[in-house]
Parts: sequence; C-alpha cells; structure tokens
Amino acid sequence: MNLLYWDIDGTLLNTGRAGLYAIEEVFHAIQGDAVPVPHITAGGRTDNYICQQLLYKANGVMPTDKEVSAFCRGYETHLLKWLKARQEEGVVFAPARDLLVFFSQRREYRQLLLTGNSLYGARMKLDFFGLSQYFDFEH
Repeated sequence: MNLLYWDIDGTLLNTGRAGLYAIEEVFHAIQGDAVPVPHITAGGRTDNYICQQLLYKANGVMPTDKEVSAFCRGYETHLLKWLKARQEEGVVFAPARDLLVFFSQRREYRQLLLTGNSLYGARMKLDFFGLSQYFDFEH
C-alpha cells in the first residue's frame, strides 16, 4: 500500500481567503470590532495554533485550551458562509483534481490529508470544492 499525503490550502485549492475572513469575523466577535486583528504568520500552521496566537497577541496572555477551542469552533461555524461568499475567487488547482482522480483509481494507493486544518474545517473545504470522495477521513 502506498500512501499519498495531501495538504489542502495552497496545494489542492485556494479558498479565496475564506478562512481568513471567517477567522477575522470570529476574532472580532470575541475581542470586539475596535480591536485590530494581530498580524501572525499563518502559512503551514494549524488552525488551533492560529487561533491561539491571535488571542495571545491581542491580549498578551496565553489563552486557555477552552478559549482556543471556542475560537476554533466559531471559525468552523463561519467557514461555510465565507466559502460561499468567496466562491468566485476560490479555485481547485488545475492538476490537483486530475491527480486525485488518477490515484483514486489505483488500488495500491490511499490518499490521506496532512494539513493544519481541523477535521471539520478540512472536510468542509473539500466538500465545498467536490474533493472529499478522494480521501480516507478515518485515518
């Protein structure tokens, strides 16, 4: 058995910054509209890390696991709305769909995700772009 690991954002697709808009919306719901969203490097980071660092930089205190989890669950709740709002800018990269189809037709390959997205966020993005059927979400 050969395992192929895929990242989502920047590898398979571009959401048109839907995730950023969802995170900003939740950040302002938690911190208030007057508090600017701190700048952090998000590329290659997990959703939990991104939420944790935004809260930490905004408040100067490391947030609790409960606070980070609430932020992340809020992000997941708003993500679909932003995927729909940004669908004109969102795109599956040209070779990605063909490669997913190609490897899905070979029994000796299993395609898995290696991503910083939460399970729910990853599933939502892949469902939205019609790519979920190519992945084994149980492993």
